[in-house]
Amino acid sequence: MTASRPTQIPTLVQGVCGDCHGVEAPFLSPNSDAPGFDAIANSAGLTGESLTAWLIDAHNYPDLMEFALSEDDARRVAA
Repeated sequence: MTASRPTQIPTLVQGVCGDCHGVEAPFLSPNSDAPGFDAIANSAGLTGESLTAWLIDAHNYPDLMEFALSEDDARRVAA
């Protein structure tokens, strides 16, 4: 993704994603099965729009990711 990155991790991202994913440099994930945000952001073909769509569709989530995001929250996470 080629979007500008905020200098501070939003509370939403830390609260929703940070228990499993590494959300700040050096992107070490607490859950070894969960990729860090750097790996997610550098996924081939990933765009802000495609990540937002994936986050909105809870059927995409692994069983451990039992939560739902509103479209606005998904866009904030994908930013």
